[in-house]
Amino acid sequence: MIFEMPSEFIRKLSWVLLAGRWERGELENRGRLALRRATCPMWMVQLANRLIVTFGDNVTVPQRRQLELFLSWDAPLQKRIRTWDRNGSFPKLVVPPQRMAPAADRFIESRLPELTTTSSLAAWLSISPSELDWFADQRRWERRQVNEAARHYRYLWIPKSGGMCRLLESPKPRLKAMQREILDCILAKVPVHDAAHGFCRGRSVRTYLEPHVGRDIVFSVDLRQFFPSVRVSQINAIFRTVGYPEEVARMLTGLCTNSTPENVLHSKRVPDAGVENSRMLRRYRDVHLPQGTPTSPMLANLAAFRLDRRLTGLASKFGASYTRYADDLTFSGDSDFRCALERFKILVYAIVIDQGFEIRHRKTRVMTQGQRQLVTGLVLNNRLNVPRNSFDVLKATLHNCVRFGPSSQNREAIDNFSEHLAGRISWVDSVSPARGAKLKALFNEIDWSR
Repeated sequence: MIFEMPSEFIRKLSWVLLAGRWERGELENRGRLALRRATCPMWMVQLANRLIVTFGDNVTVPQRRQLELFLSWDAPLQKRIRTWDRNGSFPKLVVPPQRMAPAADRFIESRLPELTTTSSLAAWLSISPSELDWFADQRRWERRQVNEAARHYRYLWIPKSGGMCRLLESPKPRLKAMQREILDCILAKVPVHDAAHGFCRGRSVRTYLEPHVGRDIVFSVDLRQFFPSVRVSQINAIFRTVGYPEEVARMLTGLCTNSTPENVLHSKRVPDAGVENSRMLRRYRDVHLPQGTPTSPMLANLAAFRLDRRLTGLASKFGASYTRYADDLTFSGDSDFRCALERFKILVYAIVIDQGFEIRHRKTRVMTQGQRQLVTGLVLNNRLNVPRNSFDVLKATLHNCVRFGPSSQNREAIDNFSEHLAGRISWVDSVSPARGAKLKALFNEIDWSR
């Protein structure tokens, strides 16, 4: 037994509690080992019970500051600390090293890289600890950086329909390489919800739409500012849920998020669109998922896990199907679902808002079998198909390329025009092989020297 300051004891105790999985038995066992006791003392058992009641069991562990605040205000523990302080008899705590602590067994099976310190994270990324601090940008230098050469991202405003813009934030090569490593070795191994089909290996627009083909009614919802709407706390929670200690999760979060510089936000390329524009700028100013990085699509899918789970459960209760492709949500059902649609829409909107997202009401559509059911550019009425007019335009372009040469059809001066046409043909072929075969035959007849 040695004398310690109460604040020092609280700090050490928090590190002990956070050094593993957040389960009652694990908390008690770590307390016993830290105190070097054969059995866990009763005060530690009771403290573990109060922690589980407050923060939950088998969930993402609390942040260290949250835990220290709880311990500083926990009345039974504070009473005991005052006794130890008065007698000069604080128990000596042996703080164990941090370790991976996944919140669920399915994350243990993912075999993620064992990164328990910021030094090990830096070594894994083949950079120095000081470089890690610079790229993770914990102090948000990027937000205040005026010199473009010193920034981690390049910025481009892209016009959208309705007079608004979206911001493309492209990481520079070194940061992009780190993000690619995080995606391939960590995020790609974390399972997403079954309803998510965008940016998922083995899933596509086809798998996204197939559950809705031939249904009596299709209800389509579009989310506004999908990536910027994901909060930094959600990204941090993802990395902590899969098992990374707080400091490592904080650095990984910093490498995958951004805060847009003020002069970019106030550039003349941002249109004046009133309240909607102000809301957009606020999201980009806050720490957010940047659109244009390798990691953002998968992190957005993981951040929307609870949204997908709640909407899947809601759709099941109404006898409907639900899938999501990035920011596009699609529901479909038969006559019973059609009758309950108005009530269903209200519940969907409530869940979306509760999960921190916004609905773009202008793009919300209800489509019956009596009209063309068009979602993400494909028709769903009887079978999955490309709209006739889109197919005819592409076919006419290829036919003219054969007759007059491809240079006559490349009116927009597209680089790699052959690859552009091949990509459009591949898209049609993935949906309708019969139509794709006709287009491929025309493509093969083109003389690219003309």
